[in-house]
Amino acid sequence: MELDQKEEQDLQNVIQGFRREIQNKRVLMKPHFQDFDRTKNGYISKNQFSRILHQFNLFPDAYSLDLIMRKYVDNGNSNEVNFYQFCREVDIFDEGVDIVKEHIDSFKTYRP
Repeated sequence: MELDQKEEQDLQNVIQGFRREIQNKRVLMKPHFQDFDRTKNGYISKNQFSRILHQFNLFPDAYSLDLIMRKYVDNGNSNEVNFYQFCREVDIFDEGVDIVKEHIDSFKTYRP
């Protein structure tokens, strides 16, 4: 479902707030969503999605929840939410991961 420009901006503000909260808790949401994804297709029910948000004390108001659902709901099944897409926007990947990767890569080329 398409969001108009104002709705898209409102949604980005909500996502930014979620991202900040998740970063403060130092957790990744994706593994929690994956626990509910029995078919491993990246979708869970709206009810499961809301339950996980509540587990992280993320309580969007009705308008914000509607925007989230409209943005991330599966177009073919309006009862399922694409949590992969949602997690790509809210999960903060540790900057240290890139540093560690660079460190590991440097040893690949090291010749004593």
